[in-house]
Order: sequence, then C-alpha cells, then structure tokens
Amino acid sequence: MQELFKKIINTEVKPLFAKHGYSKKDLNFYKADGNLVYKFNIQRAKYNTSNQVQFYVNCGVHSTELAEGSLLNRVEPYWRTYLILPAESEK
Repeated sequence: MQELFKKIINTEVKPLFAKHGYSKKDLNFYKADGNLVYKFNIQRAKYNTSNQVQFYVNCGVHSTELAEGSLLNRVEPYWRTYLILPAESEK
C-alpha cells in the first residue's frame, strides 16, 4: 500500500502540481501569487489496502495582506476545503 501511494504521488500528483508552479515539501504543495499563498495537502485515507489506495486533498488559501497588522493567524489559511476523491469502484 505504501509503495503504491508513493508511486501515485511521484508519478501523477507531483508532476501535475509542478506543471502549475507548485513546490513540494513532504505531502504539501505550495505556490505564492502576489499576496496569496495556495496550499494543497495530500492526506492518506485511513483504510487503504494493497489493492486500493485513496487519499484526501486538503486545500487552503492564505492572504499575506489580510495578515498584515491584524490579529488574524498568520500561518493558517483563511479559506479551507476538503476534496474526497471516489474510488474507482464508486465511479
């Protein structure tokens, strides 16, 4: 399961984000664009098996402009959502 997950990340996910200008650290992909920082995090699903690998895509946007001189958290994104991708058998 771990090897299949790594293969999916390295052959599918990482090239897709790199193509769009994202840098990678662990399972996090970042891209700064002016005052906005976009973050995507890949999170393994809890019940993966050797035959089926699922993962969640967590998305966030951080505004450096909003964070300047405010009491807003400077690290956490101001907008966050979660995508759940269906397994092949569920499509």
